[in-house]
Amino acid sequence: MIIRTIKRTDQQVIINEALNACVQKKLFSATDFVDMVRYIERQRQVYITKNDKQRNVPIKPLNVQHESIFYISTQQRDIDEYLTVLEAKNE
Repeated sequence: MIIRTIKRTDQQVIINEALNACVQKKLFSATDFVDMVRYIERQRQVYITKNDKQRNVPIKPLNVQHESIFYISTQQRDIDEYLTVLEAKNE
């Protein structure tokens, strides 16, 4: 099982990390090692996915008829207008 897992895994870093984690947690069976490799691989996939989402990729709408909605800008007010309303409620 261990040899198959090592051959299947592309990165030596994952193997080393899994082995170190197993020794630290006192997990000495082959199934524990395989599980640890899979766990680390899943964690790296989640991390890579999160980084990919941080890029500024334009959103493509499903309904092309309403694409103009993305280009509408709303009115922006000064914060002082909101503060005067809130201060008036407190008095």
